[in-house]
Amino acid sequence: MANRLCKIPYVLQDDNFLTQKECKQIIKTYKKMCTSESLNTYLNYNHIDIQLDQYWADKLFKLLDKYATKYDGINIIEPWAIDNVRFKHFPKNYSFDKWHCEQTTNYPYRIIGILIYLSDHEEGTEFYHEKKTIKSKAGRAIVFPATWTHIHRGQKTKKDRYLLSAYAFLRNNNEFQK
Repeated sequence: MANRLCKIPYVLQDDNFLTQKECKQIIKTYKKMCTSESLNTYLNYNHIDIQLDQYWADKLFKLLDKYATKYDGINIIEPWAIDNVRFKHFPKNYSFDKWHCEQTTNYPYRIIGILIYLSDHEEGTEFYHEKKTIKSKAGRAIVFPATWTHIHRGQKTKKDRYLLSAYAFLRNNNEFQK
C-alpha cells in the first residue's frame, strides 16, 4: 500500500517513495563521503548535502502535491521552495535524540519537514505530542509540519541508520520552486 493511513495528524506516510534498489544506491554513493572525523557530536550524525537537481525537485514536489491534496488549505499559502536534500548517516547507537522541530530561529521559513528512510530498523522517528513512532523502513517517506506541533526525535538504533531530509519553505528566488 503506497500511502498508508498514518495515525499522526498532518503526517503523510508514503511507504513506496523510493525502491529498495534506489535506497541501496543512495547509501553506496554517499556513505563513503561520511567519515568518523566528520561526525557532528551535537547532532550525532554525519551528513552530506546533495545539490537539488531536477530529478529530486520533481520527486519531492510530487510528494508535496500528495500532502497538499490530503491536507487541503496548505496549497493556498505562498508558493513553496526546496533548496537541498541532506544525506544523514547515524552510526550504531547514535541518533538525534533531542526533542526538536524543524522550524527554528535559524530556519524560520521552514513549513514542511520531509524524512526519507533508506534503511530498515525497529526504531524510527518519535513524535512528542502524539506519543507515537514511525519506524524507519527503507523507501518510506514522511511529510509533516515543521512547527512545534510536530516536535520529534530520532531513536537510538542497534545498527547504522541512513536517511534523507529535506524542507519546504516559503520561497525566494534562489531555490527550486513549484
